Amino acid sequence: MKRVSLRVRAWLLAVSLCSTPVLAATLQNAGWTITSTLKSAVAVHGSRKVVLYGNYESSCGDARKVVDEGGAALALVGHYASTFSALTDGCGAHPYLKRDYQTVDLNSGQPVSLRDLFSDQQLFTALLADPFVRGALKGHAAPSTLTELQDTFEQFSPNCTAIDDRAFARFAFYALRPEQVGVRMNMLEQATSCSPGFVQLGLWLPVPTALRAALQDANTHHRLGIFLAAKSGIDFLRH
Repeated sequence: MKRVSLRVRAWLLAVSLCSTPVLAATLQNAGWTITSTLKSAVAVHGSRKVVLYGNYESSCGDARKVVDEGGAALALVGHYASTFSALTDGCGAHPYLKRDYQTVDLNSGQPVSLRDLFSDQQLFTALLADPFVRGALKGHAAPSTLTELQDTFEQFSPNCTAIDDRAFARFAFYALRPEQVGVRMNMLEQATSCSPGFVQLGLWLPVPTALRAALQDANTHHRLGIFLAAKSGIDFLRH
C-alpha cells in the first residue's frame, strides 16, 4: 500500500502543477526539440539526444527500489531546458517521494545552477522578497549576505528546509517581465526523515543580458512556464 500511495501522490502532484491534466508537450526552437509525456522527456538536436527524465529504476536489495515517477517539461529557453520530475526512493529507512525542478544545459547535458546565471547579491535580494523566506526569518537576526541567509536556515531549519548550494540547481524558468525573469526553486529537506513536503519559492531576478533574446523568444512562442500555475511564492504539498 505504501508503494501505491507514493505513486498516486506523484501523479496528483504532477496534475496539481498543471493547467491541464494532459502533460504531453512538444517544445521547439531553432536548435532543440523537446518531446515530453508524464513518463519521459527527451531533447533532440540533429544526432544529439538528452534524456531529461523517465525510465529510471534502481534496485537496492529485497523488493526496495528507486523509481522515476515521471514529470513534465516546463520551459525551453535557448539551450536550457526546465523540467519537473518525481522520484520514489524506497531504499532508506523511511521511503519518501523526492520532487524537483531542474534546468539542464542541453549543449553539455549537465544541470545548471542559479549561481551560474546570477550573482550572489541578486539571489540574496530575490530570496528576501519571497514570503516564505521572510516568514522564516522572523525572530532571527537579519542576514546581510547570501551566506548568512544560508547559515540561518542551516542553524534553525525552518519547516525542515535548507538553502544550500544544491537548492540552486533545483529551479525552472517560468515567467518573464520587461526586466525580470521568474524562476521556481524548490527547497531541500534538512534530512529525509523530517519530510517537509514540496516547498517551492517564486523568485524574480534581473534578466541576464546573455539570456535576454532567448527568454523573449521563449515567452513569445509559449515555451516558458507551461503547465505551471500563474501564482508565485510558496506552495506546500505534503505527503
